[in-house]
Amino acid sequence: MRRVLFIALSVVAVSLTAQQADNDLARLGEAFKRDISRLPSSATPSEFAAKFADTHKLSGGQMAEILEGRLREALLALEGLPNPDAEENAGVYLAMLRHWNGPGTLALLGECALSKSERVRNQAASAREAISFRMSVHEQLEEDYAALKAFTLSAVCGFGESRIYSQKPPSGGHPRSARGIATVYQIPPERMTQVLEEAVRERLSAMEKAEGDGKARPENDVFTLIRQLRDFQGGGTPALLEECARSTSERVRSQSKSVREFINAGEGEREVMALEEVVREKLSDMEKADGRQKLKHGRDICAILPRLKDSRRADTLALLRDCALSSNEWVCYGAVEAYIAILGGGGDSASLLREVYATGRVPQDSSFFMFLQEAIGKLKGKGSHGDVEKLHAAMLEIAQVEQEASNAAALDSALCASLEGYAESVQREQALQRLRQSVDEWNRRIFDERKAEIDKTPAGKRTDLSKRFKLPPVTQKNEE
Repeated sequence: MRRVLFIALSVVAVSLTAQQADNDLARLGEAFKRDISRLPSSATPSEFAAKFADTHKLSGGQMAEILEGRLREALLALEGLPNPDAEENAGVYLAMLRHWNGPGTLALLGECALSKSERVRNQAASAREAISFRMSVHEQLEEDYAALKAFTLSAVCGFGESRIYSQKPPSGGHPRSARGIATVYQIPPERMTQVLEEAVRERLSAMEKAEGDGKARPENDVFTLIRQLRDFQGGGTPALLEECARSTSERVRSQSKSVREFINAGEGEREVMALEEVVREKLSDMEKADGRQKLKHGRDICAILPRLKDSRRADTLALLRDCALSSNEWVCYGAVEAYIAILGGGGDSASLLREVYATGRVPQDSSFFMFLQEAIGKLKGKGSHGDVEKLHAAMLEIAQVEQEASNAAALDSALCASLEGYAESVQREQALQRLRQSVDEWNRRIFDERKAEIDKTPAGKRTDLSKRFKLPPVTQKNEE
């Protein structure tokens, strides 16, 4: 009797566990549906799905189940009248299922093949072809360790020859990172770790034995392969990184240190480090590119910069300084804003602001000056008088040279609100007079009104801020 009761309770427990897992997956499915609707233009749906799976520790089959659920919803909406939104959604989920498939995926694609929508039918056929290719590559890599190693070296480093790597996917190309290979071709993490550690040791040995120009190629391979160990670590990884830290190559030593820091960092810091790396790559690509590609890289960087505002890493500040001196004005001031936000307006915030303005780059959005006003308000709340004075001095210097009307108006408002005495100062009168003479007729009315305000204060009673902020002296005109 007891055994029967124990078996019955065990069955109930297993059933409840399975039900809980199903509930969790359903909940994640709703979260996925909500989050993908807010997808920024700089990210692709497939990149979002990969990030979502990684964040929630989902297997390929679980991610496929979520995508299948969303695709079934879209297919159901397509059964009635023409529905462009449902057709668009079905296309997005089919594109993602090219990279994620589970036991029921091929059957669902068979249903898609019967859809009223020609677009859905075509995309389903394309997804089926991609999945069949991926499954074929998976089987080959799973059966042959040497083939997996050769494939990884070809994909990640462009080194050696791989018969499987030479097989081109139906569209696009093979993943170029160990993480991508493991995800797309379903390689167990411990197997990929073994491949990477062996490859690093072999290429490191080749580098140390080589001479002269012969060192360059294996050095690049080691540098690239070590980076992959951020995503795959085993029991031998720490010792391998220590070995790399003793290398004769400064690049290899530096990369080894960076990877060790990443591995030892907390989850939040790891995310920041990963974002920093993306920004560095995009920044480098942006400075080399031109036209639309240059703009795209700039937009991608601008989308990431606000996410760095909570970082306290010295490397983040150094990266933001590099961005602040970039050729893209949007990137430039996005970086300045993040830099000042991290330091709370203190430190060398004011000097960076001056340095950027000296390059001739100006904010493309006048709200930047309202951000400075808010930063000063927070500094005042902390009692940081010295930092407040430094920021005000930088803003006053900019006010004397700013030419763009909306920026000048926003800066004038920010200074009047945050700097006592500026509204009736000779510095403001001088800046407004200059702007009235240089802007177009439409904007001149704005500065005429502000000049009329300051004219109500007799010239002899206007505040002179030049001594307090070490500004060039201003010659006042006598006014009746």
